[in-house]
Amino acid sequence: MRAGQVSRYYGNTQVSGYEEDDNTGKMILAAFSVVGLASGAYHGYRRNDSLAWAAWWGLCGSVIPVFTVAVAVAQGFGKPKV
Repeated sequence: MRAGQVSRYYGNTQVSGYEEDDNTGKMILAAFSVVGLASGAYHGYRRNDSLAWAAWWGLCGSVIPVFTVAVAVAQGFGKPKV
């Protein structure tokens, strides 16, 4: 049997077919990750004027997007460090 293929018995009859995978949750998490990466990289570069900090904030934004965006907003999103 191949991936996604299901086999069920109804009485004495075996019925085979395919079920669709529900990827909605994975797509939402991927979208959060992309938004977190972009906003984190923007904030890191604007705040510190450094590509290294942009990469760090982008990495953090892609791994833990909700937390990273919340911290960036608390720091003043994209405002330079004083």
